[in-house]
Formats: sequence, C-alpha cells, structure tokens
Amino acid sequence: HRDTKDSIAATTVLFAWTDAPVEEGFEGGRIYFTELGAYGVLNSFIIENFSGRETHGGTPPRGAKGAIIDKPYVRVAIVLYPPSLVMSGNAVYNI
Repeated sequence: HRDTKDSIAATTVLFAWTDAPVEEGFEGGRIYFTELGAYGVLNSFIIENFSGRETHGGTPPRGAKGAIIDKPYVRVAIVLYPPSLVMSGNAVYNI
C-alpha cells in the first residue's frame, strides 16, 4: 500500500521485534519495498526507515518448515509516520 497522506519531506520509521526462535528457522516476517525490489527480514530487533509514500507491505511471522509450534510467539511493530498536515504546520491543535 501507499500512505499518500504522509509528508513528502519526512520518512516513516518502523521498529519491529519478535521473540520467535529465529535460530531454529522461524522468521519474524518481512517488510517489502516494491519500487526498490528489496525487503527487510523482521527477525530479532530491527529499525527500518523509509518513505511511506512509496509502495510497501509486509508478511506475518512464520514458523520453521515442519516445526511443532508449542507456545505462542510475539511480534511487536511500532510505526512512526509523518502526517502531512502536522509536518506542514496546517493542523489545528486543541489546547
């Protein structure tokens, strides 16, 4: 998807963390940047900085092939995005 209301002058920041055992073949998911033909693997703790105005998307965490998943694992993702109204100074703030 594209975040067309993001500011042109700023970037989106993604913080992602998982407790899935990546050393056993689990994967915390991926984030794709289609215009670049690239992706980031969301294993362990990772920070991605990118333009949300360009097409991007992601996948959920995945278990290892043939693995027995005997407990729940967690992925936490926090996204900080630059709304254009705030960045341009055109937003109205209540005090």
